[in-house]
Amino acid sequence: MRNFLLAIATTLLITILWFRHGNLMGGGEAGVLFYNLTKISDISFPAWGNQILGGSSGITVSSGPFYKFLSIIQTQGVSGQVIQITFFFIILTLTLCSMDFMYCVIFDKRPDKNSFISGLFYLLNLFS
Repeated sequence: MRNFLLAIATTLLITILWFRHGNLMGGGEAGVLFYNLTKISDISFPAWGNQILGGSSGITVSSGPFYKFLSIIQTQGVSGQVIQITFFFIILTLTLCSMDFMYCVIFDKRPDKNSFISGLFYLLNLFS
């Protein structure tokens, strides 16, 4: 329980630091996905798209329901920034808790500071 609260505090601090200026995060060919989720949902939901001359794209097809769900939330009045902050917070918390749990399973130990540090190392390791 202590490690879970530490994980929440750590990921909350990271997301606050990343998004403190109110900007959306995006990059590369993905663009700013959380700005207009309805448009992204319309692009990624059909099984066939024009992104590869009419060929199917497995990555965009599999993300279609996710973007559709988020676009419904955005049409209810929640801003894309709040959705992105919440998404990043959930993903980072799950990552940290999962690696903590995996450490405990592999080394047959109870959750302690070493398991939390292993999860933190995985979260902040830029090569993984």
